Amino acid sequence: MQVSKIPMIYVCLQILLISMYYLSYTVACPNAPGQATKLYDEFCAAQETPLASIQEAIDVSAELIEMAWEEAAEEDANLTPASFIELLHAHKASAMEKYMAWKLLQSEQAHIFFKEIKDHGRVVSFKAKTRKAVDNAKDMFCRTHQDDNEICFV
Repeated sequence: MQVSKIPMIYVCLQILLISMYYLSYTVACPNAPGQATKLYDEFCAAQETPLASIQEAIDVSAELIEMAWEEAAEEDANLTPASFIELLHAHKASAMEKYMAWKLLQSEQAHIFFKEIKDHGRVVSFKAKTRKAVDNAKDMFCRTHQDDNEICFV
């Protein structure tokens, strides 16, 4: 029994180290070594995934990001990656969906609409910006970036 716990603990520590060192993102470790290894491999692959692929993987467009912002601003609620997925797709997010949503919400495009809320240096949620702040950020973004995701047309 001891031997099977060591690899799982090692993999979970690797996930935690990656998340703490590179991304400040944490995830609960699975109970089985095989699941932990699979999750670790998925996280490693997702770290290098471009934003467009993340948007495709979690089925989120620029219009949906803006819709989530409008909903969060109306309710004056902070969004977590899990609540972001639940708001847009009406289902509980998997660990990878949460991670990809977190990466998306960290992007320049999402920062047009949301600001990070931190706890001890770790991003824990995202707060909707005011309409005026979004208009200014969108104007600046559209002046300085080539917009592949059509956020300037939303």
